[in-house]
Amino acid sequence: MRAIDPSPTLAVHCDNGAQLLSNFLSQWILSYLLSVGADMRRREFITLLGGAAAAGPLATQAQEPGRTYRLGFLNPSPRQAPHMLALFDELRLNGFIEGENLVVLPGGFEVGNDHLAELAAALVKASPDAIVAGPALPLRALQAITRTIPLVGMTE
Repeated sequence: MRAIDPSPTLAVHCDNGAQLLSNFLSQWILSYLLSVGADMRRREFITLLGGAAAAGPLATQAQEPGRTYRLGFLNPSPRQAPHMLALFDELRLNGFIEGENLVVLPGGFEVGNDHLAELAAALVKASPDAIVAGPALPLRALQAITRTIPLVGMTE
């Protein structure tokens, strides 16, 4: 079994005191990890944590029937990249279904570094429930302008 160190590839930032992973999600992650066994690859683990971290702020309010959650992205990867598809699969498994109770704000995929500050400002102005960003430059651009929206740092 390989040792897994997700620290270089996953970061969660939130200065508003919100608890990003509820006890339920923590227990769910632990049970999932135990069920996967020794063959789990590092990328699958990172994807699982990224999905859980993105769903964390949403899951803390998941008892509100009829609510639609807004999720923003600021990422150079395309929407159809394998790690993005895995993230959306995990969200779906946790009850956050795009088109039903989840809205993904447009314009956050395949983002270049040339207009990063403007895109980050527009995304923060849209006031999503959480933002998934990465790698370092998009995440830092968001950290510089918001302390109230939960940020999930994610790389490929």
